[in-house]
Amino acid sequence: FKPKIGNDLDQILKKNKVIYSKIVCTLGTIGHNHYFKELIESVVNWDKGIILIIGGWPNKGVKETLDKIIIKNNLEKKVLLLSSITEKLWAEILFKSHLGICFYKQDSISHKFMAGPSTKLSNYLLANIPFLACDNHDFRNFNSKFNICELVDASDPKKIAKKVNDLFYNNEKYNLLKKNSKIAFLENLNFDTQFNKVYLELINLEKNS
Repeated sequence: FKPKIGNDLDQILKKNKVIYSKIVCTLGTIGHNHYFKELIESVVNWDKGIILIIGGWPNKGVKETLDKIIIKNNLEKKVLLLSSITEKLWAEILFKSHLGICFYKQDSISHKFMAGPSTKLSNYLLANIPFLACDNHDFRNFNSKFNICELVDASDPKKIAKKVNDLFYNNEKYNLLKKNSKIAFLENLNFDTQFNKVYLELINLEKNS
């Protein structure tokens, strides 16, 4: 499955006179617990041509805070914050991106265990793009099985920048993550496979009861 995508993003980039070679994206709720401040500050040290697109729905006051960080660091041509985006634009951003961001502050039980339920992760699998994730116990276990992402200390802008630059510089590593992602999605990390596993377990339980 691949949704139909348009050229709204192309028009936005053209209107803002943004020149780029690679797109990094993060899609979903734009809140205080996703390391957006650190992510934006890391862009200062990204290699030329790499831009960041933040798309989704901001919590109260967050957009204003992030806009100030973008302006303060003169990143208007490297960071686009697109709020209240349509489903069509969401899909276009996703499928035209080269790298995703999957950051969660470790401030709740759910955020400590997002290697399975993360919508961001599911989107990146669908689009077959590698992603950066928080270097925590849950994602370390997940990546040891599938090797489809790079882990980083999301609280450190310089470490984020280094991971982004290194991954785009290392074509062999990047392509390996893409290959592994496609295999993982087709063979394991998809609804049909996961549903069938649960269904068979329920059938076996009923037989043995």
